[in-house]
Amino acid sequence: ARFDLVVVSRYLQRDLFADLQASIVPGGAVIYETFTINQRALGRPPASADHLLEPDELRRRFDGFEVLFYEEVTDPDALARLVARSRS
Repeated sequence: ARFDLVVVSRYLQRDLFADLQASIVPGGAVIYETFTINQRALGRPPASADHLLEPDELRRRFDGFEVLFYEEVTDPDALARLVARSRS
């Protein structure tokens, strides 16, 4: 299936990025938010590297998309947030 909008909140499974991107119609959008490695310093889960983004990783994962918004914050949780539009 293909979608106009995909929303992912506080979930990271790196091997799904290609399928997620392919599921968005041209001109469709993705809103994605999940934890970064800075979450470890806050002493709250998740703590596994499998569930934490490296700095700027989320933006790099959507190379080829038009990034409309991107930020990484550390309060109250360490999160990366992205809104991007598919170009193809």
